[in-house]
Amino acid sequence: MGSLQRAYGEEEHPPPVDRSIARVARRQSGVISTAQLIECGLTKDGIASRVRRGHLHSVLRSVYAVGHTNLTRRGREWAVVLACGPDASLSHNTAGALFVVVPAERRLHVTTSRSRHARQGFTVHRTRNLDPADRTTIDGLSVTTLHRTLIDLADVLPEKRLTKAIHEAEVRRLFDLSKLDEALRRAPGRCTSRASRDPGTRARSSSCRGS
Repeated sequence: MGSLQRAYGEEEHPPPVDRSIARVARRQSGVISTAQLIECGLTKDGIASRVRRGHLHSVLRSVYAVGHTNLTRRGREWAVVLACGPDASLSHNTAGALFVVVPAERRLHVTTSRSRHARQGFTVHRTRNLDPADRTTIDGLSVTTLHRTLIDLADVLPEKRLTKAIHEAEVRRLFDLSKLDEALRRAPGRCTSRASRDPGTRARSSSCRGS
């Protein structure tokens, strides 16, 4: 966060609006949305002025990096969620990687009710039924819960990889068959993926392609 401190460092005694911007950006791995900048007290002209001076750098529509241009993976994750709106959650392989049940991939995935499409290095999955019970947070980031994530992964992973993901969730003591069934009931029309335990606690899964 050295570059952020240089832009809005405490030692430079910045005005209150810039201190507020710095606090928000620190919580979000260096990025901030237009709406948050306005909440901090900036006008649209003030945002444009800071862009010209190099204090803010546009990274996605209505999302800026503060005082730097190189985002960490976590910064990219924050940027994607902010760009897709308040009902957006990281999902699919991206959420699976956060739960450490599938490997991380460079392309990010986010689920939202807004009508958007794949863009700028990330994929948007549109849904009409992401129940609040199927959302959680990791380090402040909105993410689909593990069991909703497994349902989503059933749509995109081959059976062997899905089985491995469920097994990893079991090993980490995160998997609960009853919670998976509850998540399925909250997602009508989705794949009726099922997972169960063998006597030796090994996970099996079967999947179908839902609409």
